[in-house]
Amino acid sequence: MENVFLEKYEVVKQVRKSKNLSSYLCTHNNKSYIAYVYSNGMDAIKNRVDNVQFKSPFLIQRETYGVEKDSWIEIYPYIHNASLFQATLKEAIPESFVYRTVLPALSATLEEVHQKEYIHGEISPRNLFRKGNEIFISHPKLMITGSLRGYYVPESEPKSQKQFDFYSMGMTLSHLLLGEEKFKSAYQSAKSLNERRILAHVEEDAISPEFRVLIESLIHPDRKQRWGFKEVSEWFKENSHLDSHGEAAESDKSRPVAAQEKPPEPNENVINFLKGFVSQPELLQGILPEWNNIKGYTALILQRMETIGLDIDILSSEVDREVFPDRKLFLITEHLRKEEILCYWKGKAYTSLNDVIAEIKTQFPSVHRDLYDFLISGTFHEIYPKTEFAKKYPKQLDRVLGLKDICQADPVLGYYRWYYLLTFDQSFTCSIGTASSIQDFVELLYEYKDEVNTLAPTLLKNKIFFAWLAQKGYDSSTIEWQKMFAS
Repeated sequence: MENVFLEKYEVVKQVRKSKNLSSYLCTHNNKSYIAYVYSNGMDAIKNRVDNVQFKSPFLIQRETYGVEKDSWIEIYPYIHNASLFQATLKEAIPESFVYRTVLPALSATLEEVHQKEYIHGEISPRNLFRKGNEIFISHPKLMITGSLRGYYVPESEPKSQKQFDFYSMGMTLSHLLLGEEKFKSAYQSAKSLNERRILAHVEEDAISPEFRVLIESLIHPDRKQRWGFKEVSEWFKENSHLDSHGEAAESDKSRPVAAQEKPPEPNENVINFLKGFVSQPELLQGILPEWNNIKGYTALILQRMETIGLDIDILSSEVDREVFPDRKLFLITEHLRKEEILCYWKGKAYTSLNDVIAEIKTQFPSVHRDLYDFLISGTFHEIYPKTEFAKKYPKQLDRVLGLKDICQADPVLGYYRWYYLLTFDQSFTCSIGTASSIQDFVELLYEYKDEVNTLAPTLLKNKIFFAWLAQKGYDSSTIEWQKMFAS
């Protein structure tokens, strides 16, 4: 082992050794550094270093680099005892800190890295470091080293796509919010993906529904459907209520889904944008495509409505009472619209309940983020009794309205119960096959009886399974089973 790198960085100890890369803890002038020593691929490494510079303020920037004894050496500052992995050994990281600090740093950094046609390759809690209220991320390595274990994408093809980093982000967020490493290897994560939901064994109150949607979308079994920078950015904008300040918010992991919206600062761009609409139809059609960007400025929209001669007295009181930003804008669009449609929600027009049904099917078995909010916010329950569907199926009306309590107690279960009620889908799919009836399912269990002991623990914590059973008339039984297998 070398004692000194680049003539001045004295080696304290070797940290890691692999086929192509070794790392060492070093000191110089009473400061600590980490040295990465690459033993292969010299030409490719030099070309990358000479041509690509990352400027993200969240990246730990390289101190220096050079060549010694046919090895490429890079030196970085070393941050003592500050990795988020070490922090999770004591407790989980609060959601508010992850939302406010960790997620923006990861997203901004990966956007730059990917724009320059590279991948980071080592996103994990061990490579995130906290200094005060800031997060710093280890610099992208010059080659993927295979050290991430359970944070790697589970597919067997070469790991050179951008989804690689976003899958690692999803696994990292899961680790931070749960305070534990979910998987020790890519094999374990692949096995869990085949069971359809990586968070299937996680108690619902351990992670908020919003973060659960984010994580499951980042680690979707179908890599083509995994979220990237655009989807993460949209999720971030739509969940500003997760940015809770203060000690109480930092420690309260079970706070309600909806938190009071912070009043945004006056925005001249929004004011000028709204001035361009001089009639009720113009204003409606103007704000719909800008839903996500403008929903935080409902007070300015109300002012514009009053300016163009609309009566907003009652509407203003209704909007003020709402806590969901999307609900506020929904109420405004209901006041503005004249079309005979079901509603507008998050900028999309739903002409009838059939549109909702068709849309929810597109992402099943994953949670459809927009329609999940449509249900949990209470908007669906407000609209449904007025639909032709409710009149045609009066028994369904009672069942749908009965979901309110379920959604409050267990939002994800409520969502899947809602799916089965709306779609009349008769099927349930798990790792051993698809069943359309209880008899089909029993036959599947008999056919794969050798796998039942392995399947049972996952099945009995699967929200889709219990929603399907309830649709088959086993509603009261499922409640007792869930209690029995909750521990």
